[in-house]
Amino acid sequence: MPDPMSGNRDLPGGSRDLPMNQPVAPPTAETPNDMDDHQLMQTLRSVGMEVFETFYDQFADWSLTNQQVAALLKEQRGYAERATQSRVSGARTIIRAGRGPDALRLCARRTR
Repeated sequence: MPDPMSGNRDLPGGSRDLPMNQPVAPPTAETPNDMDDHQLMQTLRSVGMEVFETFYDQFADWSLTNQQVAALLKEQRGYAERATQSRVSGARTIIRAGRGPDALRLCARRTR
């Protein structure tokens, strides 16, 4: 398996945007883990490692809508609307794919 810390630093070509005002289904045992290490790193870089790590609990809280989490990011970080939507979508894509723990380990290993 390739090292996820190496490789292309380009942003992903697209995102799996979810409706921002709808409740998000939590991952289940049947959730496919179809995100490879390269996709994980691309998506994590798009979200931002520090943002993923800091707001992980909110991203993983399936009782919050994407819109609620995006509003929190906008309020606390001052990001533009589209930027918050993209970060929330990417973070939740990682978590839904079952790669949240892997992403947190990568965040912990990053050079600060």
